[in-house]
Amino acid sequence: MWSAVRSACFEEAIERKITWKNSKMKQQRSVFSKLKQNFNLNGISEVYFWKSEWEAFDPEYNQTPISNIFIFYRVLYLIYFYSTLNLSLVCSDTPLSLWTLYFTHWSYTIQTLYALFAMLVVIVAKCYQYEREKWSRSNRRRLDSEVVFIGYSQDPKLSIMSKITWILLNLANSMSVGVTIIYWGFLNELDPTQSTCSTVSDYFVHGTNSVAAIIDIFVIAVPIHLTHVLFPFVFSLFYILFMIFYEIGGGVYKEGEEYIYKILNWKNHPTSAAIVSIVLVLVVLPMCHFLFCWVLSKLRSYLANKLTNKNYNSVY
Repeated sequence: MWSAVRSACFEEAIERKITWKNSKMKQQRSVFSKLKQNFNLNGISEVYFWKSEWEAFDPEYNQTPISNIFIFYRVLYLIYFYSTLNLSLVCSDTPLSLWTLYFTHWSYTIQTLYALFAMLVVIVAKCYQYEREKWSRSNRRRLDSEVVFIGYSQDPKLSIMSKITWILLNLANSMSVGVTIIYWGFLNELDPTQSTCSTVSDYFVHGTNSVAAIIDIFVIAVPIHLTHVLFPFVFSLFYILFMIFYEIGGGVYKEGEEYIYKILNWKNHPTSAAIVSIVLVLVVLPMCHFLFCWVLSKLRSYLANKLTNKNYNSVY
């Protein structure tokens, strides 16, 4: 009798262990699946790129109207960055060959490209909706029996343009804040010989760049994931490698200097430059992405849901 009881208890324990392992494996597969989905830049619909977080919309309905206000915002955002980028080129005290060396200008160019692609996504979607609406009016009888199903996406996959926009979004908004913090905290020095035009340009590329990025995070509806820190991480790592090979190749610097940035003097202080690079890439950049992108996007989503009474399932 006791032998049967012990056997039953043993079998029950084995069954519980197997159930626990299966549950654990399922949970791990779910986590890995989520990470893979994030890196593949899928899991959300195109609609998130057409709307502001503060607008009511159904993310599964890809015929959601695009407001003229949001189009105006996208156009204005591009005009601002395009004009200030050209101002930086015109007002620079260094030739173009040296202007392209600075991470600040790489970052600002990325912000301008993001503004361009974000506007193009909206304009293309608006034109598509206009053409489809025109076609729908001329084929109304044919559409009457299908109207319930038209426009809904069960398995959303982003277009190449939207994926590029999402990557540029993570690059631009993370790096711009990092540029502002590093410049005003460690690099900024008063230069009496600097022209007024160049000084004004510095405020644009080292100051208002972050302000514009934070405003954009609060306006848009595109989610920001922690895993997307990989994009600015890889970009920054590429820039550091560029600096190292530029120095090895005997690169030319600004007159009277032997470095691109004084805190990254690879020629005279390679050890300290390496340490600073590691801190910037592994500490400063991830913190900027976490605090000024991910946390602010969470706050945006929370406030928008509270103030606008949205009733759709959030992707956050």
